[in-house]
Amino acid sequence: MNYDINNPIIDEASEFLNMKREYIVAKIYEMENNLHKIWNQRNPQTYSEIIDFYKKEELHFFNVLQFNLWSNAQMPFVDFNKYPIKTCFEFGCGIGTTALLLAEMGFEVDIADANIKLVEFTKFRLNKRGYKCNIINIDKYKPLEKSYDLITTIDVLEHVLNPIELMVHFREHSKYWYATNLNPAKISQHLCLWNNDRIIDIIKAIGWNPLWLAEDSGRGFFE
Repeated sequence: MNYDINNPIIDEASEFLNMKREYIVAKIYEMENNLHKIWNQRNPQTYSEIIDFYKKEELHFFNVLQFNLWSNAQMPFVDFNKYPIKTCFEFGCGIGTTALLLAEMGFEVDIADANIKLVEFTKFRLNKRGYKCNIINIDKYKPLEKSYDLITTIDVLEHVLNPIELMVHFREHSKYWYATNLNPAKISQHLCLWNNDRIIDIIKAIGWNPLWLAEDSGRGFFE
């Protein structure tokens, strides 16, 4: 697969990791061939085993970096400024693409990811641009103690064991929720698969009201 290896994100990663750019590009291509194999070999089953995999597997960082070189999945198609939003929590922040967008809109942003290097890279990118953020520990399956105006899950729900419990948890702690990949492809690291119609029915039953849906791409904004 071809990636945009001239993307300045790689330069930021090089600065953050103190690694040569060429090494990072090589790791991105190494990830493409090996990460699924490593996942299948370890075969994590429990929440703690899954979190541990993402925490410790070096190639996961480069997997998320690679994702951002070819996908626009992290770019919301909703103008959040039209809604009474001030505080945001990005669950599964990756390299901070959406967190940066939210910060640029003037929102307060808290972030979380299983991989601490990703969280630190997101914080590095935010701080570099003059933005602050709080890091939320997600070792607990239901990590939130405070509430937010907006929670985002960008290509995240398919990676958790029981996304319905998480959706309920978010309903208890947020006014709005933006999600992508509600129709995930079948790959080894996607633990939960569903069709778009069924998941929307479940989301409605939990109490989330769809304000905007792009069913062809599996994205939704809910109140």
